Amino acid sequence: DEPQIMQRALKQAFEATGAAPKAVALLETEIWPGLLWACRNADVRAYIINGRMTQGSFVWYTRIRKSLRRLRPDKILASSQDDLERFSNIFDTEGTASRCVLMSNIKFDRLLPNLGAKHSKLAIDTLFKQVRLPIALLASVREEEEKDLQNVIKTLCIEIPEAAIIVVPRHMHRTEAWLGHLSAFANEAHACK
Repeated sequence: DEPQIMQRALKQAFEATGAAPKAVALLETEIWPGLLWACRNADVRAYIINGRMTQGSFVWYTRIRKSLRRLRPDKILASSQDDLERFSNIFDTEGTASRCVLMSNIKFDRLLPNLGAKHSKLAIDTLFKQVRLPIALLASVREEEEKDLQNVIKTLCIEIPEAAIIVVPRHMHRTEAWLGHLSAFANEAHACK
């Protein structure tokens, strides 16, 4: 995240495409001071979307809050009220309007609208002959996302009962809880396996 390297990256993006970047979107807690500095110097807008910040990260970022405020993104869309408060505490300054707003977690936004569509075979079936299709891979699931994801799984079980649903928790200590959730789904709806 060296500022000069980030400046070169923006320049190379322009040289490779012939179009100068107008905006950079950083996901969750990707707060890169060097990139924010390069964006500010190149007049490229910077956004943090689906913003998340753990209490531990917040404590660390408070140590460099003064520097971060000079580099603050143009807009921060936080995925929960706690995240919004943490980002506001780090980036907002007295006397200026907050650049932090609340948004819904976009991790699952595109999953539900297409459930009714016909499912075509994917290239993966040539690699894994024994795998049922379609496959719904729900990866890097954090504990605070579990409740929303359980609703998604219930909908998948109803809409696509033949789907193989694979849940990969972000942290291994949540595996036992997911075994319980999935067993409950299997008992509720025999279509969900």
